[in-house]
Amino acid sequence: MSKSKNAKAINKLNERNNEFWDKLNQKIDRFIEKHPEEVAHAAEIVTHTIEGDRLHHAKMLEESSLSSQIEKAIKRESTRNQARAQKSRPDHLAIRIQEIVLKNPSISLKDLFSQLQSERGISPIIEATSEGISFKGKTDKESGFATLDNIRTRLSRAKKQLKAKTEN
Repeated sequence: MSKSKNAKAINKLNERNNEFWDKLNQKIDRFIEKHPEEVAHAAEIVTHTIEGDRLHHAKMLEESSLSSQIEKAIKRESTRNQARAQKSRPDHLAIRIQEIVLKNPSISLKDLFSQLQSERGISPIIEATSEGISFKGKTDKESGFATLDNIRTRLSRAKKQLKAKTEN
């Protein structure tokens, strides 16, 4: 490689490095604006490390930096967001059952099933048979089938959720 090619490669690496640090600093700035309590906690850790004279080791010095503590706080927040996003969401039939239970908390399985049968063709119920209920899924392409046992479970869950909400 000639000197000009080396210089170009080094310049390109420097540009990528600068872009990386700029993006990281922007991410940290956004985090500081959104989560000042996490930043205050990170600052306390740094202060505690400095006051405790624990900076004799290079690793402790690196871990005690404010940016390092903020990066850890960002990872914690990201982990919490991922956990929140992985929670299951109720499907359309569960939501409809919850609506029915809200109107009539003492509804029986037989009454619920007959009401769902009467809503055949109306969203989300596609078809109701003696074996169970076909319903629209989370998207138009998806659909589901709930047996009588499954409907019993959904009814029980909806009643428990309603009871929990009314107790609070």
